[in-house]
Amino acid sequence: MRIFLLFLISAVAFGQNLKTDWQKENLKGKVKSVESVAYRYVGNEGKKEPMSNFNTEEKYNNKGFKISGRRFTNEGKTSVSWSYFYDDKNYLTKVEILNDKDQVEESLKYVYELDAQKEEILGYDGSGKLTGKQIASYNEKGNKISELSLTADGAFLLRQEIIYDAKNNILEKRFEDKEGKKVLLKYVYDNKNNIVEENYYGEEDQLYGQKIFSYKYDAKGNWIQRTERIYDVERVVTERKIEYF
Repeated sequence: MRIFLLFLISAVAFGQNLKTDWQKENLKGKVKSVESVAYRYVGNEGKKEPMSNFNTEEKYNNKGFKISGRRFTNEGKTSVSWSYFYDDKNYLTKVEILNDKDQVEESLKYVYELDAQKEEILGYDGSGKLTGKQIASYNEKGNKISELSLTADGAFLLRQEIIYDAKNNILEKRFEDKEGKKVLLKYVYDNKNNIVEENYYGEEDQLYGQKIFSYKYDAKGNWIQRTERIYDVERVVTERKIEYF
């Protein structure tokens, strides 16, 4: 499965704790769409550089679930798009990823074990060949607590474990790959439940990197500008246009 999909496709929460995408993405109000455009400022002169690979648009239905999305260039041309499919209980069943010619390039299929609080995501290429899978487990609150990434043959690729705070915000993510390399991410939040600090640790929990975030908000309390600072050397500014029902 493509790496970028791990960041684009949200996990599903189970049972009575089924969460909307509005909830999972900390969106307030009845959001219809979110368009995000990112810029990078580098060096002392602060030269502004567009980051076209980070330009995205997501659309939601009036129940708060994603229905489609796309990645687009600085000129507005769609480079990749995706559509979400659900069952009658609002569980995500399939995601189709299309190239710039509207051809299905990849698809993800979701299988659930509701009693066991588990889900399996199967990835397929455009010809229908299995390319890999992920197996995730959830706690009683519907939060994902572990995830295992495997090849199509079942070989281990990556393991992830997640810890939450009392507000169901992610506090820690621990990763271990097939070579045994371990990575730890720790998060700090503001009173609006937005991430204000991300710390990256390597072997023996040694700090290797840090990102600091600050925000500007609209009248609904959703952020419309996020500034990301990396060691005060580089700044990434993401601007969002949010449309409401």
